[in-house]
Amino acid sequence: MTRAFDPYARVFTEHAADRIGCTYHKAVFREYTDDSFRTLKPRPAELEHMGLLGPVIRAEVGDTIKVVFRNNASFPFSLHPHGVAYTRDSEGAMYGDGMDHPEADGLVPPGKTHVYTWFAREQAGPGPQDGSSVVWIYHSHNYEPKDVNAGLIGPIVITRRGMARPDGSPKDIDHEFFALFMIVDENQSQYLEQNVRAHVPDPAKLNRLELVPEDPDGNADLPLGRGFALSNLKFTINGYMYGNGPIMTMRKGEHVRWVEFRIEPKSALDGKTLTEAGFSQPIGYQLLSISRKGEDLTLAPDLRLHGEDLLSMSAPADDVAGLWAVIGLVPAYGNLPSKERYLNQLVEVVVSPETPAVGRLMSEIPLPGSPYRLRVVERIARRPGTAGPAWRLSLAGRGCHDT
Repeated sequence: MTRAFDPYARVFTEHAADRIGCTYHKAVFREYTDDSFRTLKPRPAELEHMGLLGPVIRAEVGDTIKVVFRNNASFPFSLHPHGVAYTRDSEGAMYGDGMDHPEADGLVPPGKTHVYTWFAREQAGPGPQDGSSVVWIYHSHNYEPKDVNAGLIGPIVITRRGMARPDGSPKDIDHEFFALFMIVDENQSQYLEQNVRAHVPDPAKLNRLELVPEDPDGNADLPLGRGFALSNLKFTINGYMYGNGPIMTMRKGEHVRWVEFRIEPKSALDGKTLTEAGFSQPIGYQLLSISRKGEDLTLAPDLRLHGEDLLSMSAPADDVAGLWAVIGLVPAYGNLPSKERYLNQLVEVVVSPETPAVGRLMSEIPLPGSPYRLRVVERIARRPGTAGPAWRLSLAGRGCHDT
């Protein structure tokens, strides 16, 4: 950074008697040169932007992947993969019947080593409409929320059969960039106690539940609030905040693949009925429809919301940008049509199972004073009861795209 943090940024970066600040103890996956685990393998310069992410695990469809994992940390950890096939001892997730013998599930105590064997089946590779590779994640799964928020997560790249170089990277790509969009919740890290003891002068007096919905200007605003609990939510890309990560540099003429994925706290809407979520109260929005996996649902007070439900609603243009803060919806970034031209928007947004909502009724939470931006991707037909044209708005998500 070349300038001082503003009052809002200081909530997340500045140390105080009741705030940890910007220095946290973390655990990360790192690669070694061999199974003696004496010498760290240097991360290539082109991957320095990966920050806290673990090393890229690569395979071609049909390959068998073997990972030798040594736990040098102070808690039991594991490697749990997504996408690939495995047997129980390579799953890296606890079963209720495995407490006496956690190694049977692939859990690794401190100082111990385990070999994981995974298979890159056809289903783990690119589909007909995908590029030459797709991304999955791996993470520790002893206690998933605490392990992942401690920093134990990384990417798995599976390349189409016949399209991989000897190192597993796709032949048709010159450069890959990996971007994990994650709200790191240090309240849920395995190392919270250690971080509190190291940085808070009097832990006994600390209010760990403090969350004040007031912005630096004294206005009611939950996302721009303050308090110990809120200060531990770090909005990051690969663990970096406020543009402090290494610059991602590409060159003209290169075929570049951006690998993007997202981990966020669970939405407070997932599993709630419309009444419990506050939709039955006069909140200024008109809920028009809800679709699930392409099928429209009948609106009823006892309808229970699921992660990834698509909500369509009419809202004043001034308020559209506040929807995610009010009810736990996740916006993408871009520009809205001018509010002077369009009085109302038809908003289609996804109820993500991984959002930073706090579980309050919509009527209890004030709208943000400053707008968040959404990306308009398509103008669609106006629905009855809405004034002005309607627009389909996109959301950030996991996936790959090329440039």
